[in-house]
Amino acid sequence: LYEEEGLLGAAVGVGQPEIAADRAVLPVRIAEGVRFTLSDVVIVGAARFPESEVRKALALERGQPYIWRSVEAGRRAVETAYRRQGFNAVRTEVREELDRARSEVRVTLQIDEGAQQVLQAVELEGAEGMRRESLSRALALETGQVADLSSWQQARRRLLDTGLFRRVDIQAVPIETEEPTDASMQPVAAHVTLDRWPLWRLRYGFEIADELAPLADSRVFGPGFTADLQRRTVWGLPINVGTSFRLTRDERIGRVFLSAPNFFTLPLSTTLFLSRSREDIEESGFLAFVGDKTTITAEQRFRRGRFVQFSYGYQYERNHTFDPNADPDDPLRLDLTVTQARLSSTGLLDRRDDPFDATRGQMHSATFEYGPKALGSDLRFIKYFGQHFYFRPLVAGIVSASGFRFGVGRGFDSQDLIPSERFYAGGANTVRGYREDSLGGVDFLGTSLGGHALMIFNQEARFPIYRWLRGVGFFDAGNVFEKAGDLSFDLKPSVGLGLRLATPVGMFRVDYGVPLSTEDGRKTPRWYFSLGQMF
Repeated sequence: LYEEEGLLGAAVGVGQPEIAADRAVLPVRIAEGVRFTLSDVVIVGAARFPESEVRKALALERGQPYIWRSVEAGRRAVETAYRRQGFNAVRTEVREELDRARSEVRVTLQIDEGAQQVLQAVELEGAEGMRRESLSRALALETGQVADLSSWQQARRRLLDTGLFRRVDIQAVPIETEEPTDASMQPVAAHVTLDRWPLWRLRYGFEIADELAPLADSRVFGPGFTADLQRRTVWGLPINVGTSFRLTRDERIGRVFLSAPNFFTLPLSTTLFLSRSREDIEESGFLAFVGDKTTITAEQRFRRGRFVQFSYGYQYERNHTFDPNADPDDPLRLDLTVTQARLSSTGLLDRRDDPFDATRGQMHSATFEYGPKALGSDLRFIKYFGQHFYFRPLVAGIVSASGFRFGVGRGFDSQDLIPSERFYAGGANTVRGYREDSLGGVDFLGTSLGGHALMIFNQEARFPIYRWLRGVGFFDAGNVFEKAGDLSFDLKPSVGLGLRLATPVGMFRVDYGVPLSTEDGRKTPRWYFSLGQMF
């Protein structure tokens, strides 16, 4: 421990134990000595890479404290700098000479540069039927440049992000030439092996709709059917097109979409959606009114490094709500058409080790929405929603998982947020122990009112039980506020326990939540059954 901190002369001695009637004391004497410093830093073997760049990466200077971790980090940084310049066979070694009389260390970095690899060709395997210029544009590997394998890894990621391939491998293959070449230069080819998904994909399945019955804790179940058909390339270009639909007891939804990994030559993932839906809303078992909705969405996404992603988009929605049983001559019949248009933007930072079952890292996202009349919206509004999740391993396989969610919105021109734009909380994925979307109150029909502001805290302790079975202890607190100005820490808390069963088809979740705040004069615990972690 002391040597790692540069105290190379530290001495530790153990004395004779001192024994009393009911205890024993073992004296440990430590002489730390002085911290050693760097007397000199010598670079050997830097022939084709400027020594000034090597020293910049090494970040060691004469006179600074000698710390072994800093020396090792500098050595790895030098190797990284060499590999970015195509020296992929570089090897480094650190030698240290101690002068105990002066408390100094002389560090020598020995470098074996190896040959510098230069890209001479790009070979594609498995690209039959695809436009090679599109693949070359996604790869962005230029011949004549040094073979930087880290940039090759980014090229591999760009191909995988197209959604066309289940696997992409890029290997540097030396090119043998008959003409004599400089021994310090090695021409290589980037051999790209592509394993494509099938051209067409068809998925379908049945589902069971599980909904709360109005004015009660009972649930209503109904069968449903869903399917989607997708084609992964169009005219040899990496463009996905497809259609999907969903049928349930009271809702029918159809959608067509188009997505492309690039926007012309820009690295912008672009998606277009067109959807039509029809929902039958019943009251007391009778068809009360029908909602027809048409939605057009355009969105683009781009990445900044491995962990950061931004997106922005535009959505146009036309909602026609009417009473199908009304007298057409009735001037007061329900027949309302509302148009909403919005601009949205989202920033995402995701450093979790596993997006589905994280044990360490963090994720933060923030979404901003604005609905202006200039873009065709009947309703003007502004909304913000942010969430942050943090995961940290503790001891014995226990993981601390923390979550915070915050939302606020308002309408303009004396307009209120319509129900579909409000915030809701309570239930399996927000604040367990309370009825679904019940926080913030319900109307006389049992419909959740929602609110203009939202605040939710979640804390879980996830612990192993046996093999695929894990347990969870949790504390939730949150609330929905009618107006943004009502936002406060007046939150509804709950506690509970849960089980997680990890299977090859996904994780099954069971939670038992106990509300700590009265609801209708009662504190009624509730069970929740779902898939995946809560966050």
